[in-house]
Amino acid sequence: MAERYPDLDAVPVCRRPDRRRVRFAVPSEVVPSSPIPIGYAIQLRRGRDAKACLEPIDPASALRVLLNGAFAPGRELSGSAFDTLTEVIGSAGTYCLNYSKLDDAVELITKACR
Repeated sequence: MAERYPDLDAVPVCRRPDRRRVRFAVPSEVVPSSPIPIGYAIQLRRGRDAKACLEPIDPASALRVLLNGAFAPGRELSGSAFDTLTEVIGSAGTYCLNYSKLDDAVELITKACR
């Protein structure tokens, strides 16, 4: 990832509930000046020698994936936050991206999300 994001080392490290350490790098050219609707929610599933493919998943499965990977102080999700999540998932295309090589995944998403 350092090739694509040279400042990756400056991004803060977070610890997920499964205790893995991760960084959430967002390139500045991607961040809009005001909120925009979310068009797609994509679950990433990396596998050895997996051919890049994008499979539709039902909104309930997408919501489950988001909640399983989420963190909230006090380990609680407020009612308004849950409403926002369900609204976003209900209006977005929901997919699972299986892939092995990052470049193949980027190419596939770029084509699919036009």
